[in-house]
Order: sequence, then C-alpha cells, then structure tokens
Amino acid sequence: MICLDTNIVIWILNRRHSSLRHRLGEQIRAGTPVALPVVALFEMRYGFAKSGRREHNERLLERFLDLGIDVLPFETDDAMHAGEIRADLESKSTPIGH
Repeated sequence: MICLDTNIVIWILNRRHSSLRHRLGEQIRAGTPVALPVVALFEMRYGFAKSGRREHNERLLERFLDLGIDVLPFETDDAMHAGEIRADLESKSTPIGH
C-alpha cells in the first residue's frame, strides 16, 4: 500500500513533479492500493476553503480521488495513539503541531 500525505498530493495536483505523477500512475495500473488519510483530506479542504481557486482545486482533488484512491478513516484508537505520540514528541522538545 502507498499512503500519500498532503504535500505529495498537492505537488501532484499542481503538476510540480511529473516523476511523482508517473510513478503513482504506474502503481495504480499495477493494482497497488493507494490511500490518503482523512486528516490529509481535511488539510487540503481547509486550504482550498481559503484559496481564491477553491472550485478549481476541489475539482482537481475529486478527479484525483476518482483514480481509485482510498480515504483512510481516523478512528478512536488512532486518536488515542496520535495523542500519545504528540505528547511524547513535545516532551522531547520536538513538537509536530496540530
């Protein structure tokens, strides 16, 4: 499985890295599962809501997701684990933010 993050998807949508688009396309054609965490989807939707090109960006994202990208949920256990990780990192003076 390939799990994408916000930055990678934005680079692909903005056509900044043709090599990334090409490699991802190869993986999708090969049947490799590709997923996007729902938190990354939230980050993109938030950015689009503030953007002057909101509708354009949302259309690009929808077409991208229609390629067969699965959106991974964020469950209760995930929230508990993420809270522990964030607290641990803060205690080590390496905060990751929200």
